[in-house]
Amino acid sequence: MIEIELPQGSVSGDVIPALREELNPDALVAIERDEVRIAVNQVILRAEQNLNDADEVAFLPPITGG
Repeated sequence: MIEIELPQGSVSGDVIPALREELNPDALVAIERDEVRIAVNQVILRAEQNLNDADEVAFLPPITGG
């Protein structure tokens, strides 16, 4: 698990740019793919969402599910 701090008013689309310093290039390529879905607090997003303190953001590859 990686913890990052974002400024107040950040949205889900701000997470990947903030992770650039934390992740290796291969991991970034994997989560930037169009097929990867973003979930906030275990809810898959369909559009950008405002983030709050202590929100959990997960990146779900296309094989996730079941």
